[in-house]
Amino acid sequence: MTDIDKPAFARTMARLAVALREPAPDVAMLQVYFVALKDREIEFLVMAAEQLTIDAKWFPKTSEWHAAALKVEADRRRALDELQRKSVVRLCEACEDTGWRQTDDGRARRCECRHLRRDELLGRRPWPALPARIVPDDPITDGDVTSIAETIQARTGVKLTPRAIPSTWRTRQARRQDHGDDEGARD
Repeated sequence: MTDIDKPAFARTMARLAVALREPAPDVAMLQVYFVALKDREIEFLVMAAEQLTIDAKWFPKTSEWHAAALKVEADRRRALDELQRKSVVRLCEACEDTGWRQTDDGRARRCECRHLRRDELLGRRPWPALPARIVPDDPITDGDVTSIAETIQARTGVKLTPRAIPSTWRTRQARRQDHGDDEGARD
């Protein structure tokens, strides 16, 4: 947090105090909490405060609020990572969603997309949307995935590089065709 975040922090702390039926925080208490929680982003502190209004029985100590903010960050990071794993297309062609790209001289450096991923993590930017799940009658081929990526590019102007469909998925689709939908669904 920075000094710019002080008003938002004061509003969050006031809402938390009301929710937990505590007296309004005074200036000294605001200052102590602000200094103690300064290393966390305001977005994570607000999200943690929302959770604490539901879970906490008493007004949280700085250490409890700090731990709740760390948990919120870890949960959101896990969810964003899972979303990236489920994605059929790459979010960043330059680094192939690794966060690292190779420079012209062969060295590795952090990709610029890390700022976008951080903004998504903080809630400053919407998360990437997964396309609606389609259950096809025929197995999806790499050509179908490329066609979907081209459609997304035509609509949004964002160039996406499709990932190859794992062979295990193709194997399951073949088994479903051979044995019928009921047996394949039990995989």
